[in-house]
Amino acid sequence: EMIMVSAGYDAHWADDISLMQVSVSGFAEMVSIIKGLAEELCQGRLLLTLEGGYHLEALPYSIKATIETLLDIPPSGEPLGEAAAFRNPPSIDPIIEAIKKAHRLS
Repeated sequence: EMIMVSAGYDAHWADDISLMQVSVSGFAEMVSIIKGLAEELCQGRLLLTLEGGYHLEALPYSIKATIETLLDIPPSGEPLGEAAAFRNPPSIDPIIEAIKKAHRLS
């Protein structure tokens, strides 16, 4: 038994690919929870693989916080600061209308 994590960091608030608003300390907290589950459920066996993250400034700090958490080192903090404000998702209404038109749906 092992917990396997596809660790994607595109959920960071500075990464434009998602609207998840996760901070560096948020990633550290998620890893802490998963690490605890691995210790409880499968003798601490845990595998993390890097999946993505596209904000080149946020990515290394998020990875560093993950590694620090795995090594029981307190994470360094929020080098990019906190998210300024929640971003609203773009409207998908034009896309839905284009699909309806293309397929002659009402």
